[in-house]
Amino acid sequence: MGVFESVWLETKSSFFLPLACSVLWICYNVGLVLYRLYLSPISHFPGPKIAAVTYWYEFYYDVVLGGQYTFRILELHKQYGPVVRINPRELHFYPPQFYEEIYAGPTRRRDRWERYTQGFGMPGAGASTNPHDLHKARRAALSPYFSMQSVRNLQSVIEEKTDLLMRRFREFGDFRKEAARKPLNLEVAFAAYAYDVITEYAFARSEHHLEAEDFDPWMLKAASSTSSLGQIAKQMYWVFWLVLNIPDWLTRRLDANASRYLQFKRDINNQIENIRNGIDTSHKTASHPTIFHEILSSSLPPAEKRTSRLADEGATVVSAGAVTTGWTLPVTVFYLLSNPAILRKLKHELSEAIPDPTKPTPLPELERLPYLTGVIQEGLRLSYGICTRLERIARDEALVFDDGERTWTIPPGTPCSMTSYMIHRNPDVFPSPHEYRPERWIENPRLDKYLVSFSKGKMQCLGINLAYAELYLMLAKLFRVYGSKEVRFDGDMGKLELFETTFERDVDMREDRFIPLPSRETKGVRVLVELY
Repeated sequence: MGVFESVWLETKSSFFLPLACSVLWICYNVGLVLYRLYLSPISHFPGPKIAAVTYWYEFYYDVVLGGQYTFRILELHKQYGPVVRINPRELHFYPPQFYEEIYAGPTRRRDRWERYTQGFGMPGAGASTNPHDLHKARRAALSPYFSMQSVRNLQSVIEEKTDLLMRRFREFGDFRKEAARKPLNLEVAFAAYAYDVITEYAFARSEHHLEAEDFDPWMLKAASSTSSLGQIAKQMYWVFWLVLNIPDWLTRRLDANASRYLQFKRDINNQIENIRNGIDTSHKTASHPTIFHEILSSSLPPAEKRTSRLADEGATVVSAGAVTTGWTLPVTVFYLLSNPAILRKLKHELSEAIPDPTKPTPLPELERLPYLTGVIQEGLRLSYGICTRLERIARDEALVFDDGERTWTIPPGTPCSMTSYMIHRNPDVFPSPHEYRPERWIENPRLDKYLVSFSKGKMQCLGINLAYAELYLMLAKLFRVYGSKEVRFDGDMGKLELFETTFERDVDMREDRFIPLPSRETKGVRVLVELY
């Protein structure tokens, strides 16, 4: 009898423990659902119940369907109104007038949201830093190198890369060259341009992407791979840890572009270590200060000079600088070549402002050209910059939002967000928003406050001045000497013609992967170059 009783007790115990765990798990989740639906501080905000209950709703649109949640949120605004609860903790807002309240200036504290920044996989970077004070300290260390004056002092470096890319344009138009009459993929060419500029500035060394026959476009492919991974990491934060710790051979087999990106991070880690140990002395012969040589010799606390942290910072600075500018430029060129009247106005302004295109034009002079500025601003508007949501948290104040019918009080600690894609296409701010019209910026200078490609406030993109410098110098130099089939000026050396490029397939944003991506069928914005 004792034996049977012992077996029964063991069986009962082995059955009871899983049952108890299952019951507890069910009770926890039922309680969580009830809390999120009825007891949460934001339970009274409108939105679909399933989004209020679970993050898997967002996961479905962004991971399963592929970067589609931004478009779904736009549909939700049409259904529920100007403020929508889009996941258990986050509110999304549509009216552009509320942007500066969320993305406030330095006098008001704002944190980032860890659920969003864990999708970067680079916790040491300023762009991934959540607390207000720590972000402020990290940004202060880099800000002097990206000020307007520092960027203007860097003009000779940017000019050197601009001239190198202009030489590549000539190669594609010279019938004596092997590349002649092959279409030039502008996205990879301009990404190489931005990449070589920022690596030269950061480390006093260039990766020479501009000189590679195909412009070595791995960064663009890797950006797509890693941004997709980041959307998974929002829900499964351990994904990046897994990727960083699996063997290289397996990473290469699963995703060659992601493998190349991880190698890129390791290379930056090694560069930082070489600078720290005095092995890398390239800055001594550079014509300009270099960011990470200067930071390592600064008075920053030792914890902020850790190699792993600075490697995260370096990888973010380089990749963000290459990918965003590398998309804005081809989009702008596409619209210019598609609109001869606009291109003619631009070339007329450039011809008067730059009588000798062989001589450098100081950046301040280019920045004073109204039509060129409008061309750039309209290109930024329709390329969106960082197109995904950038959440901000006001921990010390309750924000107040008036939608015209009701006043909403947003509890402190609530992640709030808006999206450049929606602001830049808002017809109340930008009439005929799908139309590329540089004149709108000249006619109404107040529109500047609604150009949010680089975000706003104290967490605005650090590289905004460098990006503008690259845009001004590249577009001015390119269209001072190149026209199109319909537009030719005296002194032009050639023309550019779009090659098998359409708005629907190659320019229009079809996926939000942190950066805007066109259709998966795209072959890029491509042009044929013809020299006169």
